[in-house]
Amino acid sequence: MSRRSNPASTTVVLLGAAALVGVAAIAMMPRKKPKAAPKNGGAKSDTAPQNSAAKPDAAPQNGAAKPDAGESAASSQPTVEPCVDLKRKKLTRGDVAALISSGRSVCLKGADLTRVDLSGLDLEGVNMSGARLEFTDLRGAVLRGADLRGSVGFGAKLGDADLNGADLSQVDMSTALFDRSNLRGAKLDDAVLNGCSFESCKAGLATFRNADVRYASFKFADVTGADFTGAKMDGANFASANTGGAKITQEQIRTLYRGVFGGMG
Repeated sequence: MSRRSNPASTTVVLLGAAALVGVAAIAMMPRKKPKAAPKNGGAKSDTAPQNSAAKPDAAPQNGAAKPDAGESAASSQPTVEPCVDLKRKKLTRGDVAALISSGRSVCLKGADLTRVDLSGLDLEGVNMSGARLEFTDLRGAVLRGADLRGSVGFGAKLGDADLNGADLSQVDMSTALFDRSNLRGAKLDDAVLNGCSFESCKAGLATFRNADVRYASFKFADVTGADFTGAKMDGANFASANTGGAKITQEQIRTLYRGVFGGMG
């Protein structure tokens, strides 16, 4: 007689086999490697920088703050040397030329330049206040913005000189020659200029306030807009001069050389 199989035992056998297969499958699966810890022992942050300290944005290598453009420009400008009074020290043309070529600021304050030939030299902005300029030859010299206050220059020669914006206040330059010079915007207040020649000069907007221009010649000169307030003008000659807009009173006009005031009467 044949043995009948037990359904329960068959089920147990099948379940046991399935369990073994599952265990074997799990054992064959690749294992996930653990995440390596950072060398310094701390947890590595996704956004942390590689170095432990934050890097400054724009710190200079030497650790000092970088000066701004204004400070840099100021430090690069040469230091202006004080102008010392030369106290009548006698100078020659060679001395003056050497000062100009040195590249340093030229100071001729109080210098004695009597009868020295300085014609054609570039003396722009030079301080010549109180200098002795008697019969000094400055023809064709560049004296734009120069300071000649209080200088003495009887008979000085300044023909064709460029004196644009120069300060000649309180100078004593009687009989000096300014023919064809550029005196536009120059200041000649309280100056002694009697007997001077300003013929064909350009003196527009120049000021001659309280100056002494008696018997001076302004023939063919351009004095448009010039200020002669309070000036002594007895016998001055303005024949054919351009006097448009000049500040000259009727009383001053009556003192001028008769019949030669270029239509201002």
